[in-house]
Amino acid sequence: MKRGKNGKKKGTGWLPLLIMLASLLVFFGVMADGFCTAANLINILLQSSTMAMVGIGLSLVLIGGNFDFSCGAVIAFTGCMCARLLAAGIPSGLVLIAGVLLGAVLGAVNGICVVWIPVSSFLLTMVTSLIFRGCALALVGSKNLYGLPESFCFLGSSAVCGIPVPVLGTGILLLLFTLLLSGTVYGHRLYVTGGSKKTARMLGFEPKHVTFVSYVLSGSLAAAAGIVLTGRMASANASMGEGVELYVLAGLVIGGVSIGGGRGKLPQALAGVLLIGVLVNGMNFLDLPPHYGDLIRGLLILFALSCEMLRGKAGREREEMDVSFDHRG
Repeated sequence: MKRGKNGKKKGTGWLPLLIMLASLLVFFGVMADGFCTAANLINILLQSSTMAMVGIGLSLVLIGGNFDFSCGAVIAFTGCMCARLLAAGIPSGLVLIAGVLLGAVLGAVNGICVVWIPVSSFLLTMVTSLIFRGCALALVGSKNLYGLPESFCFLGSSAVCGIPVPVLGTGILLLLFTLLLSGTVYGHRLYVTGGSKKTARMLGFEPKHVTFVSYVLSGSLAAAAGIVLTGRMASANASMGEGVELYVLAGLVIGGVSIGGGRGKLPQALAGVLLIGVLVNGMNFLDLPPHYGDLIRGLLILFALSCEMLRGKAGREREEMDVSFDHRG
C-alpha cells in the first residue's frame, strides 16, 4: 500500500462514499414517503451519532491493528450502571463522570487482556463482551429502568438551534480525535503500530503502550455513546447496543479503515458509518420484517470485507508498479 509523507498508508478517496450515500438517499427518497424530509434527515444524524461515537473509538483500535468486539456490551453496562446510580439519588453530573470512567476501566481491562494474553483481540474482546453484558444483566435483569431525571437525559434528547446535542457532541469528538491522529506523537505511533510492531520497536517506542491507550479511549467513547443512548431513550436495559459493533465495523471498513491496521481517516470512516445509518433508517421506513435485520447485517459485513480485499489488491498493484518504475529509473 502506498504511503504518504508521514508513513501512513493512503486510504480511499471520498468519491465512492459520496456516490453510495447519494444513491441510498435517492433510492429511499423514491421508495419511502417522508424519508427525505428535514426532520428525518436530522433524525438520521441523531441515530447515527451513537454509532459514530463508537466508531471513533473502534477506529483507533483498528488503526492500531486490533479489534474491539465489546463496544455494544460497554454501552449496555454503562447505561444500566448510570440508571442504577440515578435511582440511588446520585447527582446527574457525578453519574456522567462515573459512566465515562467506567468505560475507561472496561477499556483498560480489554487493553490489559490484549497486550498480555497471546490470543486474538477479536476472541478476547468477545469474551469480555459476554462478561460486561452479564454485569449489565446482573444490575437490571430483564427489566427496563425508567424515570431518569431530565438533568441526565438532556445529553440525548435536547437540541441547540435545532441541532441535536448528540450530533454536536459527535462533531466535537470528530474534530478532537482527527487532530489527535494527524497532529500528535500518539497518532503517528498508532499508525506505525498498526502497520508493523517491529517497526514501532525499531523507532524506540513500545507498541503495547499504544495499544493499551487505544482500548481505554475506545471504552470511554463507547461509554459516552451508552450515556447518550440512555438519555435519548430515557431508560436503560441490558440489551442496549446489541450488534452495534458489527454495523459500525461495516461502516468503518467501507469508509476506508483497514482491518489489518495502519490505515484510516476519521472523517471518511464516519461518513461510512453515516451511510450505514441511512441504510438502517431507510429499512425502517420500508417496514421490513425484523428477521431481515440479520440478513442485511451479514450482507453489509460481506460487502465491507470485499471493499477491504479490493483495496488491498489495488494497493499491491500500485506497489508493484512503483517498484517497476524505480527499477527502470
